[in-house]
Amino acid sequence: LSGMESSGGTVTYSATVLTDSAAAFTGIGTTSVTLHNVRAMPVRASGTITSGDNQELADTTATFSGAGIIRGEIVRTATKWAFIAGVEGDTKLRIEGWLDSTTHQPTSPPTAATAYTVYGVYIGRTNSFTATTITTDRWHDLNGTSQTPSAGTRYEVPRNRPNYPLHIEATALRVTVRGNRFQRGWSDQCSI
Repeated sequence: LSGMESSGGTVTYSATVLTDSAAAFTGIGTTSVTLHNVRAMPVRASGTITSGDNQELADTTATFSGAGIIRGEIVRTATKWAFIAGVEGDTKLRIEGWLDSTTHQPTSPPTAATAYTVYGVYIGRTNSFTATTITTDRWHDLNGTSQTPSAGTRYEVPRNRPNYPLHIEATALRVTVRGNRFQRGWSDQCSI
């Protein structure tokens, strides 16, 4: 993260604008903010993990099925996080594997009795910004449906990332990629 994140009483939204009266958005981009994303993260569920491993989180008191959770949304504990791979039922989430909150590297699963929060993800592409506002093209969920986050919803401004982990120029010849997959990328992954 860029370090720009907040929630609560200073944060409001419209269909295209995030306003945080306590923010200092001066460091979002360089001279161009085009394609810099900001995400609003409504809480979908929270509770205490009763069991799990690197592919599953279980909470026997949860009601995940009715929470609107979709693939690609995020579950976090105080020190770990994971992408949701699917909802297995009211009490189980399938996840892609736990990552360390600081290093973003794979880590061991959290233990039972660990508190968690499941966040939805609404994306907005930044068109412009001031010290306290970010104007986006729109807010949309991971299915592409336009949404307007509720006042107080957590937001995060992730670091800008390079666009393609695999970029092949026109002069490249006989390129073969076998047995690989791109996961958790920040773009459409390949450019040829």
